[in-house]
Amino acid sequence: MSHPWTKGQPSVPTPGDGAGFHRQLCDVPSDLPQDSIRDWIVESVDRESFVHEQYREMEWDLETDIHENASAFCPGSSYKKETASRDLRQIWRSLMGRYAFGVAMSIEQRIWESEEKIPWRLWRWKDMAMWRLGIAVLVGFGLLASSSGTMAMIRRIHGLGASWYFAAAEFVVVFFLALVEVQRRVGRRPWWRVLLWRAFWVTAAGALWALPGAALQYSLKRPAPPVDVLGLCCSTAVLMGFVFQLFWQDRSIAEPL
Repeated sequence: MSHPWTKGQPSVPTPGDGAGFHRQLCDVPSDLPQDSIRDWIVESVDRESFVHEQYREMEWDLETDIHENASAFCPGSSYKKETASRDLRQIWRSLMGRYAFGVAMSIEQRIWESEEKIPWRLWRWKDMAMWRLGIAVLVGFGLLASSSGTMAMIRRIHGLGASWYFAAAEFVVVFFLALVEVQRRVGRRPWWRVLLWRAFWVTAAGALWALPGAALQYSLKRPAPPVDVLGLCCSTAVLMGFVFQLFWQDRSIAEPL
């Protein structure tokens, strides 16, 4: 079944078309054909589609709609496993890019049920670690090690006994950078429920990725740097990594590799 919002259709969709379908999707989804729901959800995760734009403008809850209607992607006689797996992978990538890890894992379970291939499942699980962020933080450590001026500034801050204060301030800046990034991907949503929580997890992931760099710095440098200097190096590397990732990459930090 074709719809006016589906790409390639001659009819031009209107906001009224989208609002009417979405209202029915929320109120009585059982009255809608399963293929109609699938088409709507797949279009909603395409950032260039009319449906996706409607979700942003109307501030509809995309993750909830996907979670509550995921059963439409169960394979059947007219909906093959291969097609279901392809559609679900597209949805999963979009959810990861929006930092909606909980809903993404529920979709990943459905991918597993349609594929049942352990290597591919492990490959998907590894993306929960936000490898793009990890690579950016390691780049930050590289920039830090190659900048004698930055290291001299860190030593001066250590001499003033203010290393932990500066480290905390840098992580606050990182948190606000993460907040801007999450808002850019998710759109306007209730701050306490979505944006702040996801920004916190992204910041925490950056801090965790900084630990291997700090351990390497501690083991290779002689004499070993003080703990507060290591903490300030970590926060500086994370900040550099965030700036590198956000200004030089258009992809979401959590988008799968």
